[in-house]
Amino acid sequence: MIVDDDPFMTFNGAFLVSQGLDWGTVIMPPGYDRGYELFLPSYSAAAWYYHRYQASAVSSVADAVAESQRFAERDYVSALARGQGLSATDKANVASRLAQLTGISKDEWIRADLRIDPDAFRRLLLRDQGLRIGRFDARYSIGNSQVFDAGERYDPSLSAAALPYLNAMRAFLSSELGVTTDKPYVGVISSDWTYDLSNEAFINPAPKLGAAMIRNPGMRLFVASGYYDFSSPVSSAQYNIGHGGIPLDRTTMKYYPTGHMMYLDSEHRRALLDDMRAFIVATLNAQAVR
Repeated sequence: MIVDDDPFMTFNGAFLVSQGLDWGTVIMPPGYDRGYELFLPSYSAAAWYYHRYQASAVSSVADAVAESQRFAERDYVSALARGQGLSATDKANVASRLAQLTGISKDEWIRADLRIDPDAFRRLLLRDQGLRIGRFDARYSIGNSQVFDAGERYDPSLSAAALPYLNAMRAFLSSELGVTTDKPYVGVISSDWTYDLSNEAFINPAPKLGAAMIRNPGMRLFVASGYYDFSSPVSSAQYNIGHGGIPLDRTTMKYYPTGHMMYLDSEHRRALLDDMRAFIVATLNAQAVR
């Protein structure tokens, strides 16, 4: 919104870290199948991490994601598009492949009509161990408990990351910046947060980003995504950037073996920073030549 609507500034570039542009690529209301296709590679990433991936002997999460994407873009999306017209034989064949790619049984996929949403997948993958994996980072898991989390809303990956940052921010505000207020700093989660869906359409600002880049031929875009992110999946990023009128020759896509917040550990934080710095230097050098 900033790069599109500010008439007084032109931008060298923009960074999207764990983007979430088009809601239509991450939610699955009845009758809309795009989200299932785009989440499948993330399911495969989690399955690979937990040694449940059986499609082939791939050596990295990137390879598992790539193999899953090929199936999702062809066979899986075709099967979903046929809806109830899909034959039982074809459904069984697709379910068998989905089982290999995700570690979720063929029977489970058939019972779900080939449509397992992300929250269901997070409960199913390690159900035999009594565990549920995280949404913001699938590498985190927690034991299922009907005592304190009957609604299964607790996300171990969010708590592990948010609490240290929240405490650090509160200390920074008071001790370093001298902020005094009786209002608590509540971090990224608020019960008042909402999206206006009154027009019954998905919110998607990606075309605004594309418009800004078309008007400014020197502007470039950097997009960072984590393979284990079940909030902003890798394939969602690729789809949104590829369908938003964004010039791909001025876009850098980077993927990391992390979750939503690839800066949490030193190794991947360093990789992200190195990639961002290289992007800035390349962008400024290209614009200096122009």
